[in-house]
Amino acid sequence: DRRAAVGSESTHRRHPHPRRRPDDFCPHAGFGTAEDLLPAGWQDSSDATYAKGSRPAPGEPFAVIAIPAINVEWAVVDGTEPEHLRLGPGLMGHAALPGELGNSVIAGHRTTWGAPFNRVDELAPGDRIMVESPTGTHVYEVTSQFVVAPEDFWVAEHREGAWLTLTACHPKGSARQRIVTVAKLVDGPNAAFVTEAFWDVADPRAEEDV
Repeated sequence: DRRAAVGSESTHRRHPHPRRRPDDFCPHAGFGTAEDLLPAGWQDSSDATYAKGSRPAPGEPFAVIAIPAINVEWAVVDGTEPEHLRLGPGLMGHAALPGELGNSVIAGHRTTWGAPFNRVDELAPGDRIMVESPTGTHVYEVTSQFVVAPEDFWVAEHREGAWLTLTACHPKGSARQRIVTVAKLVDGPNAAFVTEAFWDVADPRAEEDV
């Protein structure tokens, strides 16, 4: 369900045992491994070790996202089907794991099922987002926020660098649009693998920021 993949609000009844199956929305699968995204020649010039995690099972909680500016601290599950998003924010099936190179895309509800992203519209450039996963604590800094149509799946596409993209329905209580918050990796086990050149070209923006 593509609507679920970009965080459409759901009024489905909670089910204690969500179905465990792969996400249907994987239009950009096949980008290659995370190691393929490392800057050219990096492995020859540094002793740093790239921290790569293992993909969790659909519906499995595997990380904790904390956003101090809006008082958020939630477990993140793998998957964005309705049954996954009832449990908390969900990582899109094709997206990079938090802290890894690429685009880590997390969807969440704003008015239902605990409303983890209820106040996401209050985020501003410079706000910090922390994601704690088995590979460490990954710190992101918000760079932009904008509103798109539900069919604008380009916001979830792979990008060079290391990014976190949060997506939720907008306005509150409606699935008419999506509010998208983009943040760049600034600290954590893999921060050293990201070069400044990425930030000049990889931050997607709509015509008008929120």
